Amino acid sequence: EDLVLTISNPSNAELSSTTSATGTIKDDSADKPVLSITATDATAEEGKAGDVLTYQVSQSNVSDFDTTVHVVLSGKVSAADVSSISYTDVNGAVVTVTDPTAIGKLFTDGFDVKVVKGQTTAPAITITPAQDNIYEVSENLDLTISSPNLDNATVDSSKATASGTITDEVTEKPTLSIVATDNTAEEGKAGDVLTYQVSQSNVSDFDTTVHVVLSGEVEAADIASVSYTNVDGTVVTVTDPADIAKLFTDGFDVEVEKGQTTAPAITVTPFNDSIYEISEDLVLTISNPSNAELSSTISAKGAIQDETTEIPMLSIAATDATAVEGVAGDVLTYQVSQSLVSDFDTTVHVVLSGEVEAADIASVSYTNVDGTVVTVTDPADIAKLFTDGFDVEVEKGQTTAPAITVTPFNDSIYEISEDLVLTISNPSNAELSSTTSATGTIKDDSADKPVLSITATDATAEEGKAGDVLTYQVSQSN
Repeated sequence: EDLVLTISNPSNAELSSTTSATGTIKDDSADKPVLSITATDATAEEGKAGDVLTYQVSQSNVSDFDTTVHVVLSGKVSAADVSSISYTDVNGAVVTVTDPTAIGKLFTDGFDVKVVKGQTTAPAITITPAQDNIYEVSENLDLTISSPNLDNATVDSSKATASGTITDEVTEKPTLSIVATDNTAEEGKAGDVLTYQVSQSNVSDFDTTVHVVLSGEVEAADIASVSYTNVDGTVVTVTDPADIAKLFTDGFDVEVEKGQTTAPAITVTPFNDSIYEISEDLVLTISNPSNAELSSTISAKGAIQDETTEIPMLSIAATDATAVEGVAGDVLTYQVSQSLVSDFDTTVHVVLSGEVEAADIASVSYTNVDGTVVTVTDPADIAKLFTDGFDVEVEKGQTTAPAITVTPFNDSIYEISEDLVLTISNPSNAELSSTTSATGTIKDDSADKPVLSITATDATAEEGKAGDVLTYQVSQSN
């Protein structure tokens, strides 16, 4: 600044043309303001009302000049993470930028703010995070200053950048669930599989891993294969029964990749065996998540159904089809059987019929549905087997019921061979084959064959004597 001294009103002299002299007071260079920026509110939580990042541009001391400062945004935060930026421009107007494209330009082109002469701070710069549904890492947003008019100030290089952090709200942490998107599969039906899907409630910037374990009524032997994608992105198909069994005890891990909401599907193919089975449940349960929490839906149930062609077909056969009356140990034997193994107990009703009568039978022996051996010897009770019958059972896991044996009654009557027919009906957990009857034959002991003889029961007769005759009698032994 100049200081001018001017002379006038001389006494005993006159003024020359040089009546003024100018001197200059220069400011100490040490007084030149030094600019810096700080994050006065350095964290803001996404989605929290009124929570903003606040940055302050300041200078070390007052100046008689307006100081203009250029500000540029950078850091891990992108324009999509910012809802608005508010600052006061060099004209004193408050500018609020909300358009994503315009916010993006603040990262490339920046903007200017001003420390008004006589002040040491520019109006605050505030940044409001965008509320999205993505679970993210905490991300830094840096504001860096530079001065286009270095004659009025300098920049402290150690304080030219201020960093704030946008943190994600805890409510955005994904919650994991599992569902059976295809919850039934029929054994033996080509391409029919159980399908399970692990998903999370919202997108995340993290890979989410979770552990899966198999359980339920289904066993490893009921499964042909389990296919899933592991955390390395490799499709794993398990077919060995021992390895499938380990999925019930040890389980496996799957991953929902960052930016996704579902893991690749888990598929289970039923094993096609020849056992008639009940529908059995296969449960998949998730646990031990990383970068997520578990929802209330941590288990999903699918059912393996047996193919209808596997229902057992029942038949009866006479495995020892002849018995001779009176021969020790000689019995008729009948066998009820089914075409394949079942996971159910199979019951069936048996009735006696044929030429044989109750009186021709000494005993009938069978095993009832309780597993008790029943031997019927009373003629009246045997007769009821012809009218009412009885029930036998093929136990689950078996293909035959215990044998039914019939012992002929040894009488002294010489008889023809007679058939004894056993017929099955009313099955449970099975169907009848075309062979619902079996015939056995009771033959008579050859010792019963009658022996003929003749005798003269009145061996003399007198000629001429009224009524006196010879009498002969033909007879057999039995």
